[in-house]
Amino acid sequence: MAARKAFPSGLFQPAGSYRFAADSLALAAFGRRFLPEGAARFADLGTGCGVVGLALLLEAPASSGFGLEREGVLAEAARQNAARLGLAERFAVLEGDVADLSSRGDVRRGELDVVLANPPWRVRGACRLSPSALRNAALVGDEETFPSFARAAFFLLKPGGWLAAVVCLEREAALREAAHAAGFLCRERHAPAPGGGAPAPFVLLGFRKGM
Repeated sequence: MAARKAFPSGLFQPAGSYRFAADSLALAAFGRRFLPEGAARFADLGTGCGVVGLALLLEAPASSGFGLEREGVLAEAARQNAARLGLAERFAVLEGDVADLSSRGDVRRGELDVVLANPPWRVRGACRLSPSALRNAALVGDEETFPSFARAAFFLLKPGGWLAAVVCLEREAALREAAHAAGFLCRERHAPAPGGGAPAPFVLLGFRKGM
């Protein structure tokens, strides 16, 4: 399929939304290492246009999962992208907030192998806002953002399952604290080095839920 060969080029991203970058593709590759062989199940929290979950599906053809996105226009974009790539049957897109995930009737506790998360890194009140509400939704959270993502991941994962997350270096400690408070232990850390050997502005963390 032409769309798969062109991936990630050609993904639909609504006007005014945050354009995915290297951190999203790095997260998909990082999360792939934690998927067991066979029919593994995962979730992509804050999926946006679906790039992370779709990238993972293209590399793990026996897996399936869902994306959760609170912005309706982005959830619809993710559905369109999944359909264009022929992945709609393996990637459901749910609309809603991570903070409300455990009270939904369409997800169950403790069934997933991996949860992927690229939560908003910035904190409202400590950064400059964009004129675009969609861009702010992707980039700016508050002090409850990391804890909400961590608790949602813990709810979804099987014992021994993995939360794979990406965050800027400046907020690594805050994400670690939120994940530990939710019940995770950090077992993996990877700081990519782009061309020239300079460190990337983000770090990838693998947290494991106890057996």
